[in-house]
Formats: sequence, C-alpha cells, structure tokens
Amino acid sequence: VLTMLKTLMDVAEAEAGVMKLAIEQVDIGSLLKDVVELYQYVAEEKRMVVILDAPERCEAVVDVSRMRQVFANLLDNAVQHGGGDVTLMATPALSGREAVDLVIADEGAGIPEEQRELVFRRFWHGRRSGSTGLGLYIVRSIAKAHGGRVFAESTGEGKGATFTLELPRMKARSEEAS
Repeated sequence: VLTMLKTLMDVAEAEAGVMKLAIEQVDIGSLLKDVVELYQYVAEEKRMVVILDAPERCEAVVDVSRMRQVFANLLDNAVQHGGGDVTLMATPALSGREAVDLVIADEGAGIPEEQRELVFRRFWHGRRSGSTGLGLYIVRSIAKAHGGRVFAESTGEGKGATFTLELPRMKARSEEAS
C-alpha cells in the first residue's frame, strides 16, 4: 500500500509539473545493463531471452533512479505481457532530434491499434489482470518530466509490440558553462 501511495504521489508531482529530478549525465547503456541483469532471471523462467544492444557510451541527462524505474517498468511490461525474445536498443534518436532512443521490442500478443494510446492511461490494463495499470502511465509521466516522450507501436495482435522512449541528450550544466 505504501509503494502504491508513493507511486501515486510521484504521478501527481509529474502531472503538476513539480517532479523533483536529480539530473546528471549518465551512460544509458550502463543503466539498461543493470535493469536487464535484474530481469534476466524472470525472463529465463518464462523461457524468454532479453537481448541488449547499446553502444559503449550512449549518454543522456536524466535522474538515474527515475530512469531505472522507467526502464524496469518497460522491461517488466515486455516480459510479463510479451512473448519470445525481448530486445532493448539504445540509439541516437530516429526522429533526428538531439536525443537518445530506447527501443524495447517483444514478440508477444501485440497491441490493437485502438489501444496504443490507452496503454498509457492511469489504471488502464486492458485484457490483462493482476496489474495496477500504473506502470506505463508512470513511464510516460517520468518521460515528460525529463522533456522526453514515449509511444507504442505494433503491427497487430500476435505480432509483438515496440515501445520507444525518446530522451533529450542535453549537456550537463557543468559542460554548458565551459
């Protein structure tokens, strides 16, 4: 119950635009590796493989603990509701913006087109049960607090889903001053 209340407080802060972020320049690939190591055992139990494809240095300016939460929520979602292998990639933004994209793709049930925006709504969990319906809502809230965005894609039911998180690749304040 306390965890749920803290999560709801975090969401309320994000919605009000007052979420406190301890921003620092970090290697996104290193953060992803930490999260993948945590979820590797869960994936193995489900006979899934988590594949990480991140360059040696892929930096962004983020709040490390909040970004770990985002990566964990996205990976947990893929492992719990996906199927087959799950691939995580960190790359320069596909949009051409000065940003970093984190792409998480699974081979699971996919997301019907009419539900691709609904998955980010608070307390929405579609046909899944046992979920609070807050995971992807929190992902979007934290992404927005960082000046980023997240969206879902799927070519249809039974064809997997891909979530893309775009994070601005701003310079740390100490670098901007020099």
